[in-house]
Amino acid sequence: MTVYVDEPRHAFGRMIMCHMVAPDLVELHAMADRIGVSRQWFQDPRRMPKVSAPHYDIAKSKRALAVAAGAKEIGRYQMAVISKVALFRLHGRTDMDPLALFRRTLSDRLPELEAWLAEELRR
Repeated sequence: MTVYVDEPRHAFGRMIMCHMVAPDLVELHAMADRIGVSRQWFQDPRRMPKVSAPHYDIAKSKRALAVAAGAKEIGRYQMAVISKVALFRLHGRTDMDPLALFRRTLSDRLPELEAWLAEELRR
């Protein structure tokens, strides 16, 4: 499995944060441990109703460590799709199509996203 990080753009105090997500929570937690991110930063939708997918909020400095440790840098559309994959797997839903949620809003990017997701999930 692979761990993904999006572009840093979310302000938290004086820090700029980004998201770190993976379809497999074991891999996600392993990366957090590897780069020194505390589990308190894990956003769990099972315990936090406003959280849309399981992920870590990490600072730019930790993002750099994650990328150096093998995390893939992705854009916001890819992050939205892979976050849904992670959410579906968290709830044991392997029968759901994460791209179905984005078909209307991302119709111009859909072929590109379908190819990207298929390749990523083959890994």
